[in-house]
Amino acid sequence: MSTWTCRQSEIPYGDATLGPAVSSTEPTAIRSVLNALRTLEELAQRQPIGVSELGRVLGLPKTTTHRSLQTLFEAGWVRPSGRESTNWMLTSKCLIVGLAGSVEDGLREVARAEMTKLRDVTGETVHLAIPEVPELVIVARVDGTNSLRTFLPLGTKAPLHATASGRALLAAMPDAAVAEVLDSGLEQFTSSTLHDRDDVLREIERTRRRGYALNAAEWRPDIAAVGVAIGSRQRTPVAALSISMPLNRYQETDLATVGELLVSACRRIAEQIHDRPQSDPGFE
Repeated sequence: MSTWTCRQSEIPYGDATLGPAVSSTEPTAIRSVLNALRTLEELAQRQPIGVSELGRVLGLPKTTTHRSLQTLFEAGWVRPSGRESTNWMLTSKCLIVGLAGSVEDGLREVARAEMTKLRDVTGETVHLAIPEVPELVIVARVDGTNSLRTFLPLGTKAPLHATASGRALLAAMPDAAVAEVLDSGLEQFTSSTLHDRDDVLREIERTRRRGYALNAAEWRPDIAAVGVAIGSRQRTPVAALSISMPLNRYQETDLATVGELLVSACRRIAEQIHDRPQSDPGFE
């Protein structure tokens, strides 16, 4: 990272439900809200998905489903899926809200303890990011202790291909998902940015072999970072941690040691979240 995450007949809501699907006799406002909630829940399970298929799953007319999606889109909860503008998927807003209130997973709370340890050992700023393809979003930060340190406001979006956290996420993704990201375009941000598809793919492969990603001033000038992905039970990335620093300190840092610190921290986070260890520090 540089500079410097229903069933048709009833709607589950925590341990309770919101009851049966809304009938046409319900007030229009209530019906619209509950249809939007049902749309959001089904989209979370089936994304990316087209309007027609989603409508069939929901048992709603295509026009009603489209209206719900447009409402959710305007509110920032859903977006078109990459170049497939007819398909829809969730945005990171869902995860950010979930992280703020989640007791079950506690990703941010678990990560913050590990982030603080990393900051105390390295003195550098540590960021937690979640994927929002083809970007990532910063959802937590522990500031470094050095007088000159990096900083990203929460909610900042950054490219996957040109950041340490993003490259770590890409290295943990299936090849098909990586291809979709690369197909969306590879912008050059600095003179150091890898923006040729083959160059990016080679660096992703190196990241997989190392177990951690590197970024030397590829997104922002004079800022560098080391990043590692946090895996899920399905061995897909749910988030990434990065330690970022000014480029001059990066060039004098033992990057392998920093990478090992991050790998161990991400493994402990995954163990606490999923109650089982990741099998190894890499992404094979």
